[in-house]
Amino acid sequence: MEPGYVDFQVQMGKWNETKKVPVANDFASAGEALLIARSTSGVDELVDRSVHELMNLAPVDAMIADAMKSTDAGKAFVILASRKFTQAIAESMSARKWQPKEMKEVQQFVRIYATRKMLAHYGFIVNYGKAAGKAVKG
Repeated sequence: MEPGYVDFQVQMGKWNETKKVPVANDFASAGEALLIARSTSGVDELVDRSVHELMNLAPVDAMIADAMKSTDAGKAFVILASRKFTQAIAESMSARKWQPKEMKEVQQFVRIYATRKMLAHYGFIVNYGKAAGKAVKG
C-alpha cells in the first residue's frame, strides 16, 4: 500500500462529517483499521435503511427471501434479472411520484440493495477499496 490517507466525507441533511485518516505501509493503530472497516460495512447499512425510507420494499424483500431459499447461488441471482423482479420494484415505487431520471436511479439503487443482500447471504464479501480489483489468481 502506498503511503497516503483515506478521506471520509459524508453530508446528509444537516449532518456533515469529515475524517482524514493517514495510512502508511501499516495501520498505526487498531482504531484506524476499525474506522475503515466500520465505514465500509456502514455503507450496506446506509443503503438498506435508505431504500426502506424511500419506499415500501415488501414485494422486493419477499422475492429476495424466496430466492435465498435456494442452495444454488447462481439460480438465486437469476431472480434479480427477471421481469418479475422488475415488476416488484415498480410495485414498491408506485406509492410515490418519481421523475424519470430519478426513477431509473432508484431502481438501480434497489437492485444494488438486493444484490448486496444476496451476496452477503451466500457468503461473498465485497470490498469497497481499490485492492478489490486486484484479484489474486491461484
